[in-house]
Amino acid sequence: MAMNAATQTVLTEDLESPQVSKGPLQPPAPEQIAKHFPQLEILECLGRGGMGVVYKARQKSLNRFVALKILAPERERDAAFARRFSVEAELLARLNHPNIVTIYDFGQADGLFYLVMEFVDGVTLRKLLQSGRVSTREALVIVPQICDALQFAHDHDVVHRDIKPENILLDRLGRVKVADFGLARLMNESPEPAQAGESGGTGTEAGKVVGTPSYMAPEQIREPAEVDHRADIYALGVVFYQMLTGELPGRKIELPSKKVLVDVRLDEVVLRALEANPNRRYEQASQFKTQIESIAADSGPGPSVAGHPPRKDRSWVQRVAGWVLNGILAAVILLGGWLAYELGVFFNALFFFALLMAPVRLVQVLWRLSQGSVETGLWRTPLATELRWHWLHVANDCIFWLLAGLTLKTCIVPAQFDATENAVIRALAWGALLLLLALALFPGKRIQWGISLALALGSAFMAWQLARIYIPATTEGAVVLTAPVRGDWLVLNGGRSGLVNVHYRVPNQRDALDIEKLEDGRESTGGKQLLKSFPSWGAPVYAPASGTVARVEKDYEDNPPGITDEEHLAGNHIVLEVAPQRFVVMAHLQKGSIQVSPGDRVEAGQLLAKCGNSGNTSHPHLHLQAQDRAELFNDATHTIPIVFKNVRVLRGKRARTEPLFSPRRNDRITVQ
Repeated sequence: MAMNAATQTVLTEDLESPQVSKGPLQPPAPEQIAKHFPQLEILECLGRGGMGVVYKARQKSLNRFVALKILAPERERDAAFARRFSVEAELLARLNHPNIVTIYDFGQADGLFYLVMEFVDGVTLRKLLQSGRVSTREALVIVPQICDALQFAHDHDVVHRDIKPENILLDRLGRVKVADFGLARLMNESPEPAQAGESGGTGTEAGKVVGTPSYMAPEQIREPAEVDHRADIYALGVVFYQMLTGELPGRKIELPSKKVLVDVRLDEVVLRALEANPNRRYEQASQFKTQIESIAADSGPGPSVAGHPPRKDRSWVQRVAGWVLNGILAAVILLGGWLAYELGVFFNALFFFALLMAPVRLVQVLWRLSQGSVETGLWRTPLATELRWHWLHVANDCIFWLLAGLTLKTCIVPAQFDATENAVIRALAWGALLLLLALALFPGKRIQWGISLALALGSAFMAWQLARIYIPATTEGAVVLTAPVRGDWLVLNGGRSGLVNVHYRVPNQRDALDIEKLEDGRESTGGKQLLKSFPSWGAPVYAPASGTVARVEKDYEDNPPGITDEEHLAGNHIVLEVAPQRFVVMAHLQKGSIQVSPGDRVEAGQLLAKCGNSGNTSHPHLHLQAQDRAELFNDATHTIPIVFKNVRVLRGKRARTEPLFSPRRNDRITVQ
């Protein structure tokens, strides 16, 4: 729910606090309140807390949004409270300061004590802390503004008594507003004596211990009647400590610099503000401010500061630039991944993306550590609910890089490299991925949602493609063939995904296979500039089934390695009709090696030609494809999956023994 920042002492979480149980469980509906305030249009109830119920309203006469706070409905007939309310509210209304929520009007309406206050459209510091969006530099900008508000109030003899993140607000321009000045004392003073063991929620009363325990100065507990402005300084010290470290100070205060990477000079500032003896604290909030601004000045320019337009404008530009840059980077990642997939080099691009991101993320994390903007709460309070989005961000990163590792393992062809090259590739890939997984545990306080979304979409894409690769394909409707080769061969392209089969994205080649002969587990035995260095060059090609030769091309030249013939994609090839509307294509054959002609009847296992390098191919290999017509690469052609029978298969390190085998990339096929 969008909350009025001017009333953030009444948040949803306050509804669960003990102090609220004293009032009605449900605040009056806006329409019930509207009849008491004809000058206002009551729009919605923002919530209730220990100081009353807050409504968002529109002031009709000035056409502006305001916050209407109904105070202490249970004291409707308390004459002493009415007198005190009039005096205190008039004093609070005089607190006219840029960093203090302004009170426009106050009074009673049908027995209801009310304040009409400035409506601040923004968020509380509590919300920012929960979302992890407060860096050290921002803390050094926010706290001086709180000091200004406190100093102004203290100069007018007003003590807040309940400084906490809920009462510190930031509007949409980054300006700080402190809410609920003096209400704690007003709400908790009463002529009745304190009850033993009773505690209030947000203030002090003669002889009565009240306040928000985590932020209360020691004297608020020991001598609540003697509390002065230094209790506010203590509470601000607690807030500052929480902004720097992400947690509240313990009974024994651990230095902020021991928890996070911050300027060690801030340790002294925090410790002095948190002195148990008020005489040893800062005497004035202005002294607190001076110390912080001195450290901030040495640290360079920070984010926007209300009252300083140049910084504010620059910060606004920086924020917009950050959003735009984040969106551009996300778009580049997504577009780059899609183009790489369309070009058949997705896993190559993924490999270099991991190598690039490893040092980039390392520098990014080191910078965040130097700025104190790493969300260290993940390690200290991993179960905190406010960190759920950061854990989701970490999980998103980890899932992406784990899927990237599985994709690389599936797609890289070890046979294309020697032992040294393979070792280097594995070391680079897994070293980068392990580093990226480790760095994912150091997220920033600000989550980069654009890049996170891009990685999530990338994870979904890889998961979908890997599922297509690893889920066994059905053999129903497939063309069953014997292997058209002899010896040890590798499936270079094959499977139901463009990640492992460059043909899969082309409808009239979708189920094609590229296979190449291996020698000692390698696709080449020498320099890759020579055709004879490839064991596939000149390897015999046999009929994979009995049938009739439907088509032959045999006069195209074999290309040198790395040179392709874009005009004649299949090069020299044979089309064999093995059944009605079932044709098998064997392409990239060696010129002059084809031993059959159209119309010839052939038997399974009969020698047909030799493997060559004609057509659109980078090096010698055999292109094998089953389809429903004799014409090659016709838009109306539909391909048919191929399964082999009577072959020995090694997939990874596991031997496969299925009688009918559906091959995919990196399967090694041995035929005697």
